[in-house]
Formats: sequence, C-alpha cells, structure tokens
Amino acid sequence: MPPSSKPAEDQTPRARATQVTDGVTGVLEAMIRDGALGQDERLPPERELAAQLGVSRTSLREALHELELKGLIDRRPGRGTVVVDPGRGGMGASLLGHMEEAERGLREVMDLRGVIEPPIAARAAQRATAHDVEVLRAIVQEMRDASGARVAQLDIEFHGAIARATHNPLLVKLMRFASEWIDEGRRRRAHSRRRRERSIAAHDEILTRIGERDADGAAEAMARHIAEVNALMIEEGASPSR
Repeated sequence: MPPSSKPAEDQTPRARATQVTDGVTGVLEAMIRDGALGQDERLPPERELAAQLGVSRTSLREALHELELKGLIDRRPGRGTVVVDPGRGGMGASLLGHMEEAERGLREVMDLRGVIEPPIAARAAQRATAHDVEVLRAIVQEMRDASGARVAQLDIEFHGAIARATHNPLLVKLMRFASEWIDEGRRRRAHSRRRRERSIAAHDEILTRIGERDADGAAEAMARHIAEVNALMIEEGASPSR
C-alpha cells in the first residue's frame, strides 16, 4: 500500500481514500508503462488484485476507472480488465487522460450537463408559469449590465431557474449538484466580453423558446449553448464559465 504523506489522524476519510486511490493508480500505471504488465495482459480479478495491493476493492475500482480514462486499460463485461498498449491507446490517445484532474473533472461535469440540461429546458418550456418566465427574463437583463463574478453568479441562477420552472424538485437538486461541481472554476475566472456576449445571446434564445412553449426548440437551444461552451473551453483553454 502506498505510504501516506500525512499522519492518518490529520486527514479526513475522504482525503485518505483519495490518497490511496492516487497511490494505486500510480503503481499500476508504472507497471504498465514499465512493461511489468504487458499489452493484452489480463489483470487478476478485483478481489485478488485488491488483496495483492493491500487496498479495498472500492479504492481499486476508482484507480481502475482512472486508468481507463487514461486509455491504459480496457474493461469489458465477460472479458475482464485488459492492458492496452500505452503507445497505441495510452494517455495521448485519450481526450480525458492527458488532462489535469481538475480540468478533466470540469469536462466531465460539462458532459453531464450536456445530457441533463436540454431535456430540463424542454420540460421548463412545457411547464413554466408566467412568473417563471419573468424570473428568467430579469436574470438575462441583469446579466447584460453585470461584470466579473456577478456574471458567473447570474449564469448559475439562470440555469437553476430553468430547473425550477420544471416544478420538479428532483431536477432542481440534480442541477444544483452539477452546478456545485463547476461553481469554483467559474468564480476563479471572470467572463471575457466575447464569452459574455455569446452567453447572453444563447440565454436569450433559450428564454424565447421557453416563453413560446417550444419544448423541442428549448432543448435544441440549450444543446447548442452547451456545445458552444465546450468549444470555447477547447479554444481558449479556460475553465467552463458560462
């Protein structure tokens, strides 16, 4: 088991678990890159491998997930976990694998939002009250005159207000969960004028579709907005402020 850099009593359970996972990931990655685990070699079953490494199966699973994101292993039901040639399918071949952990996490959250937000916008178009639409309109209007961190906060409020317009508390909680993961990155970086103008234009389009009760149009407008944000992230190499 990889040694801890801090006494166990000084760390939270989450911090200790993360450190163990990182250590297991590093050990297995080094074995793959050094050839100790060769291409197409099948790893032992999880229970056996966890015992060999002296870690829990939960920590091992998280480490294997990291290696899969890096393109170093291939995990398929019925086949087990197989090592991939690092030169052919390693970190350089993976969109997520070569990113820093924080950047990868933000991309994963944006991927989540690409899945959940278009249908949320569609439901908002079907269910929003006149008051809900006025709240959205007020947020967009304030966003036109705002700057810096306030723009980022208004952006969060806009997407949260769309979720509330569905009148489904579970969707509101889901949006809040996604926003909490991305909020810190937004606040660290103020919107550029270009990004703010694009964001306001996108929000205007989404608002219009919701106000017109156009569920399909609202979903499409939201999908375009998220796709544009992802494109800007790649182009500017920035955190996904929206």
